[in-house]
Amino acid sequence: MGKQFVFLAVVLFMILASLALTLVGILTDNWYSVSTEGKSNTTFESKWNYHYGMWKRCYNTLPNELKDSMKTGDCVYIYKDMIKKDEHDLSHDDQLHLHLTRSYVAFAIVCGAVQLSTLLTLICGVWPANCKIIKRSRLYLSSALLLLLATMCGIVSGICFIALRDFDEDISQIYPLGVAVNYGWSFMIHWIATGLCLVESFILLCLLKESYDDVAEKFSYYNIY
Repeated sequence: MGKQFVFLAVVLFMILASLALTLVGILTDNWYSVSTEGKSNTTFESKWNYHYGMWKRCYNTLPNELKDSMKTGDCVYIYKDMIKKDEHDLSHDDQLHLHLTRSYVAFAIVCGAVQLSTLLTLICGVWPANCKIIKRSRLYLSSALLLLLATMCGIVSGICFIALRDFDEDISQIYPLGVAVNYGWSFMIHWIATGLCLVESFILLCLLKESYDDVAEKFSYYNIY
């Protein structure tokens, strides 16, 4: 079994791992957490103890004013906040908030879609069946570029989310005294997946160099086994 095939198998496993982590980040609701510090009245604690992700905000105890909202258990769906509105009726700050919210969600989804495309590209390129035979250099280069694109999308998504949270805290000042905020594990998983994409693209670029060396020494364009 060739060295390049072993590295390709490692890259495929890493892409599967990063794609799984990206999906976990997109589908879970722990991007950001809000909690009260110390003891306070029940109404205040129920309103300011929650965590949320792209689609839902989950409370420790659902506040009374949200009992009639579209919900599941103690979680309230928030994706409707991103649905198209008449932006002319919004203030500049509200428009900026809406665009940042849409951006971090959209770029995270694109990041996952590009990883899936890369995975399919590599599988088709190395599959010993009916897929069209392509040169290794083209396979490695196209896959590396796709993963670099996924990395950039993941970074942009994370930056937009950080900017959105800073906007809430420093400009809108929506959090009262006695409330603490923190980034959650879903957000950390998103960054781990993004970092894996960068590592994967670097490995593929190393394989690209190796394939050019094979062409120069052995005139081997296709064989990776």
